[in-house]
Amino acid sequence: MNRSLRLPTAVLLLMAAFPVAAAELAPDFTLRKAPQFKDEVTLSDHRNQVVIVNFWATWCAPCLAEMEAFKDVYSAINDTNGDGTVDDADKNEAGVLPLEIISVSVDESRDRGKIMPTINPKQLPFTIVWDQGKKVSQVYNPNDAVPYTVIIDQEGNIAERIEEYAQGEECHVLDKVATLLGRTDVTKPAHCEG
Repeated sequence: MNRSLRLPTAVLLLMAAFPVAAAELAPDFTLRKAPQFKDEVTLSDHRNQVVIVNFWATWCAPCLAEMEAFKDVYSAINDTNGDGTVDDADKNEAGVLPLEIISVSVDESRDRGKIMPTINPKQLPFTIVWDQGKKVSQVYNPNDAVPYTVIIDQEGNIAERIEEYAQGEECHVLDKVATLLGRTDVTKPAHCEG
């Protein structure tokens, strides 16, 4: 008996009008972590988390403003128990937070010494790495624009790319990350309400 599935013409036309885009797997990378730039961080080690990869430079004022704004995103998403702090109690069964931010300095070798003095006063809660020679940056961001942000879903696929920074963009990023995580319980910073 030959049983074939026949979809109505209207459904076929609708499917053709809105094709599903193939997922773009984020290229894996390993970079050295601040402050000593000895320990390594590998992107693929963060599967099952949403990852924001943010490219920046010490001389870029919008980059530094964006990194400061991403502190709100990090806290809002990772404070899963709502106690106002991000700590071990917020980690899942696998011992990880829902969101990781990997902040990638694209500074030249001669400026490596400026990275830590630039970020230390900001008390950033996320991972800072240095892309010596811009090898990773060239793969993700061939136009070499900063700031440049890539949001990666739990399966390692690129969910969104954002070039430049505008005040309030962190609210969009927060919404995108919450959606990827299926979270409706995220307490937004006051400036993101409305």
